[in-house]
Amino acid sequence: MDTRWKAILAVMVIICALCSSFIWFFSNHEQQSLQRIISSKQEGARLLAENILTMTATPYRSRIRSFLNYEVSRKREEIIQAFAELDRSRLLRLTRPFFRTLKQESPYFASMGWILPDNTVFLRVHRPDKFGDNVSEIRKDIATVNREHRQVSGFAIGPFGLQYRIVEPVYWKGKHIGALQFGIKASLVMDTLQQKLGVPTGLLVPNQQCSIVRYSNMPKIRMDSFSIRSREIDFFRQLPPDFSPDDTNKKITLDNRQYVLVPVIPITTFAGTRLADIILALDISDEVREARSARVSLVLISLGLVFGSLLILYFSFGHLIRQITSLNEQLQSANRELEKRVQQRSRQLEKEIEERKKAQKLETIGLTAGSVAHDLNNILSGVVSYPDLLLLQLPQDSPLRKPISEIQQSGKRAAAVVSDLLAITRHSAKSRKISQLNNIVTTFLESPEFKNIRKEYPLVQVKTDLAPLLKPIVCSPIHIQKMLMNLVINGMEALDGQGSIRIATRNVNPEAADSDGEQQEYVLLEVADDGPGIPEEALDKIFEPFYTKKNLGRKSGTGLGLTVVWSTVEDHNGIIRVESDSTGTVFSIYLPATEGTLPDQEEQPEPTDTLHGSGCILVVDDEEQQIEIASKMLTSLGYTIVAALSGEEALDYLKKHPVDLVLLDMIMGTGWNGLETYQRILTIRPDQKTIIVSGYAQNEDVQEALSLGVKGFLKKPYLMDELGRLVREALRS
Repeated sequence: MDTRWKAILAVMVIICALCSSFIWFFSNHEQQSLQRIISSKQEGARLLAENILTMTATPYRSRIRSFLNYEVSRKREEIIQAFAELDRSRLLRLTRPFFRTLKQESPYFASMGWILPDNTVFLRVHRPDKFGDNVSEIRKDIATVNREHRQVSGFAIGPFGLQYRIVEPVYWKGKHIGALQFGIKASLVMDTLQQKLGVPTGLLVPNQQCSIVRYSNMPKIRMDSFSIRSREIDFFRQLPPDFSPDDTNKKITLDNRQYVLVPVIPITTFAGTRLADIILALDISDEVREARSARVSLVLISLGLVFGSLLILYFSFGHLIRQITSLNEQLQSANRELEKRVQQRSRQLEKEIEERKKAQKLETIGLTAGSVAHDLNNILSGVVSYPDLLLLQLPQDSPLRKPISEIQQSGKRAAAVVSDLLAITRHSAKSRKISQLNNIVTTFLESPEFKNIRKEYPLVQVKTDLAPLLKPIVCSPIHIQKMLMNLVINGMEALDGQGSIRIATRNVNPEAADSDGEQQEYVLLEVADDGPGIPEEALDKIFEPFYTKKNLGRKSGTGLGLTVVWSTVEDHNGIIRVESDSTGTVFSIYLPATEGTLPDQEEQPEPTDTLHGSGCILVVDDEEQQIEIASKMLTSLGYTIVAALSGEEALDYLKKHPVDLVLLDMIMGTGWNGLETYQRILTIRPDQKTIIVSGYAQNEDVQEALSLGVKGFLKKPYLMDELGRLVREALRS
């Protein structure tokens, strides 16, 4: 063999080795990339499932406790008394409307039962004909509640299938008399996952757990040691006969498509015992096909390269060397480009997961805020409404007028904060108007809130640099003032007792705001402190909900302050910049300027002496305090008042007595809500004038009531002039 062929052979061996190595590297990298995609989808599904469980369980835990709090409602007291007296028919009659309401709210609400202290079922509201059986052996959660007198919750398998059970101890006059159980179908989690992700979802249950299930209508297939229940049961019937739970996370082929079955979340009892697993069938056919196509293409390219190189080497060794060098560089470049794309995709997936987690945290805040808004606004009604009655009884020169007015203003600000928190979590801040940023800053610095902050940090100096001739902005002033307060508090806590904070405003052009080419002028709000600065690793997290670096035990540091700031800026289409180093931190807020003009003066409340009237008004509310507030206000305006604590009581009164106007609460704890009550009123008095009152903002029920003929909507807490004006307008309509 001559030197030329030896050289050709040596080069060919090198080429073959390089091609084989690259094919192996590419295949391994593609496999890892596919596994990362599967893991990302699995993690996203797990987070979604946990969020569904949280959003499902939390309200029902609260509602079962509220339902058993008989001290707040005569109706609930009758229910608990019926249970204490073992009056089954009376208990069924009183409990069934509440059970039907829960069923109407969610078709997945499945069961409600009353259990005696010896674990004997006294009444199943969903199956009143079946009672008297002792469930201590099959329902350890009920036995635990009756033994330890505490609420427990978790999944349990019974005759009606797998349900999420919440069991609460029941007391009557300080004595434990048994337990109350709510049950929600586990298919809620599966159906929601399947709806949101669009993939087959199933419940993998060991067969020994299914022996007591007799009434479940969920389709299933039975294997040797386990069963699969699913709405997409035809899909899972295609699984091979030897499929086992250990085959999850392995690729299987169904209908000529590649799938991987992944476990999403374990289904456990209240004690943590595993009952089943929710599994998803992820279609990875496209990813597998793309990887296979890429490998085939790479192999073909490699083979072509080998044979082409052989021919080229035979005719021109020198030219071949140059060609090999060029091809090697191209392969290295393609490898680098592939790695770059994989890294970019990985970073994109990580960013999407982080954004999803952040959105879920904000959604949780919104759900929490919404669940307490009604109760908070009812509580604030006394703070906002009673001062109106007190001020009517005081002379104009009374020294008590100012502190009472300040109490009322504080209550109004608290109600506005509740409204704005709801608006922030929905990204729809309301009550916007043309405002001057300098006026908002000045109002904040003169407010009782700021005075309280100064008392907490007496050694911190607050300086202002407010530019004259500042352009107006369209905003929610209380929203912007809350944002400024959070920034000031954040700065004062960073100073740790001593230092200075500077609040500055000025007009800026689009270039200074770096607004991505938009020709929008801005007004800048700048809050700076000379503290130690924010660590670089924390800068990307400071706006996340519940993220805080403050010490426990401080009066602030809930981790929501800067989230409110970020949401406020986003909601006002603004821009936020943060700069921080060892010399301090600067928050720069850019708010869009407007060409509109500022209003001449704030709208003043209408004098109460112009709101007097006459007539009989029926006030309907399930809270006596709310009835008392409305009654005293309306009585002071000259009206005659009658009251009802429920929709049923109101309807009974209207059957016998006509009234000029009904003031009707929308949300009532038991019985009919406001919409249902109004619909029944129309059946006996079609022309009855009615005003709807609620601690919530306008929702679908309120809109429907307005479309049926309600004369107006009044949001709690309200002032006397608001109530008087709306009543006058309703009576005149």
